[in-house]
Amino acid sequence: EGRRRLSEVIASNAEQSAEALIEFVTSHLNANDEIGHDVALLIDAYAQELRDSPIGEQLAHTHVLALGQSGQFPEAFTSLSNLRSRHKETGEDPLLSAILDILIRDAADHEFLKYAFLHIASAPEILSVETRIHAAERLVALGFYEQGEYLLSINPTYPKNTRTSLLKAEISIELSRPHEALAHLFGETSKRAQFLRARAKSSLGDFSQAYSIYSNIGDEMNSQRTAWLANNWGALIQDEVPIFGAAARVSQVALDTSTELDGILERSALAISESQGARQAIEDLLNTNPSLIIDN
Repeated sequence: EGRRRLSEVIASNAEQSAEALIEFVTSHLNANDEIGHDVALLIDAYAQELRDSPIGEQLAHTHVLALGQSGQFPEAFTSLSNLRSRHKETGEDPLLSAILDILIRDAADHEFLKYAFLHIASAPEILSVETRIHAAERLVALGFYEQGEYLLSINPTYPKNTRTSLLKAEISIELSRPHEALAHLFGETSKRAQFLRARAKSSLGDFSQAYSIYSNIGDEMNSQRTAWLANNWGALIQDEVPIFGAAARVSQVALDTSTELDGILERSALAISESQGARQAIEDLLNTNPSLIIDN
């Protein structure tokens, strides 16, 4: 209802239309609702017309945000660049942080990376702490661990909370620093924290402990894989576990090596049967998905 009334004021081309247009865009930004291209064009028109008035600067800022919210990122950054050429920012740049937050949230991977390395990596110190954390999370999700770590290292006073601790732990694991990851995870008890702790333990070769953690959080695939890699794998893997269970059973079979002639035919037949079972278990292991048995 509020947006409908704002739309009526905007359409009336009255004195309050420009203010209503700003409120209209702000409501869409707060709700993360899509904005049409025509809205951005209308704001630009008002911004040009009222550029020398007190509201002109606010309209110019709103135009940049409307372009981003409507998915027009090249135009948004061009508009921002033009705006900054007229008004230099000193210190943190809230408008740049705001448009980058939209980019991080909504842009396709290729578009995000293009502007991330252009605007985020070039001067991260002018971005808000929250924007840097958002950017680091998406960079890490795309496999850019060193770049994500760099953003988190700009300001050593980042808030120490579960979100940043888990992010730093994941980066440490991916950069082959499992001990550091465990330090970041100290005191964290969430399922995600447990998963990362198990990954760190696995990287350190502590497969038994990793198996225990994976089992506790119900991650069957990783628990089976780490059990298989543990020194005491035969004791950890249950008989009913697919693929691995058969191998565990074979490893625990004690063949009768008696040299007595009595019963030699029965023992030979049993040994042949066991040999066939062992061969089948090995073939099943070799034919299974390597990700189940190879530790990354």
